[in-house]
Amino acid sequence: MKIIVGFFGGFCGAALLWILLVMGQLGNATPDSQWVRQAYAYKRALSDKISGPKIVIVGGSAALFSINSIALQERYHRPVINLGVNAGVSLPYILEQAKAVLTPGDTALLPLEYPLYNYNYTINPVMVDFYLSEPGLLAKQAWQLQLKLLFAVTPERLIQGYRGIPRGFSVQGLYGPHHMNAHGDQTHSEVARQSENQKAIVNSLTPRHYGKNFSKKNEAWNLLTAFQHWADSRNICLIFIPPSFLFQQAYITDPVENHFYTTLPALARKKGLTYLGRPLEYMFPPDYYFDTPYHLTAEARQIYTTRIIELIGPIMNKEIIHSHVQRIPGSGYRF
Repeated sequence: MKIIVGFFGGFCGAALLWILLVMGQLGNATPDSQWVRQAYAYKRALSDKISGPKIVIVGGSAALFSINSIALQERYHRPVINLGVNAGVSLPYILEQAKAVLTPGDTALLPLEYPLYNYNYTINPVMVDFYLSEPGLLAKQAWQLQLKLLFAVTPERLIQGYRGIPRGFSVQGLYGPHHMNAHGDQTHSEVARQSENQKAIVNSLTPRHYGKNFSKKNEAWNLLTAFQHWADSRNICLIFIPPSFLFQQAYITDPVENHFYTTLPALARKKGLTYLGRPLEYMFPPDYYFDTPYHLTAEARQIYTTRIIELIGPIMNKEIIHSHVQRIPGSGYRF
């Protein structure tokens, strides 16, 4: 009995010590988290300069690489901000950032990556790093997510947290605000800039098993329906659309995967969301992609954006008419 008590006491003591060590570096920035932090700060600053109704693209890097905000703005005569950064930060933070920039009269387009629809306090290395490095972010999360994140910290990440940002550090490489335009779209993704290694990575990609891992009962739907209610109460229009995604034959031939893609729109609508389009119609061959199954080349971005403009046209045209009617004195119309 004493052995069991001693073992249990030692385990609890070690767990407490680990939590204290992790808590001691909460909110400390790390090098890996900087491009995401800076990208969101850049996009929020762009949004702050806009007055009046705008279009906000909400999602991860599929939105970042796939939307041509200039084309959207020219078509619908509304300012456009691409708020897409990295799906790795997951649904809670993506929606939190959307709430920070959306204002009454806005329209949000949500080409959410498919794993986000299956979020159920799911964690990944990006989340572990980012949620612990952003001041106060961990404390805002559900307790289930907090515990998972706290005990997923590796010793290497703990050391990074205490070291902080090295002197002279700056964000380099493809990702970051230094490679985003004045709307928040990704730049430097032209076919001519694609390396042979990036091409090889895209061509070697295998099917993702999102259908196999999908559950109709998960926290994602709670978050999304709550976000819809929040938007409705503020006269904000949400339009969910398929993200650009690398086509694999298995998405047609595999019954489980095919069922996921063909039924997702109806399931979303059943949950009270406005979902337009069929996912399989927004999947493209490997030569459309830059370095991941979600990142379109700059040239392919035009093709996807054109399809999206056609897809959302009926709702957007109605939105624009309503916004004009709302501004007519004495019309009595409120959208």
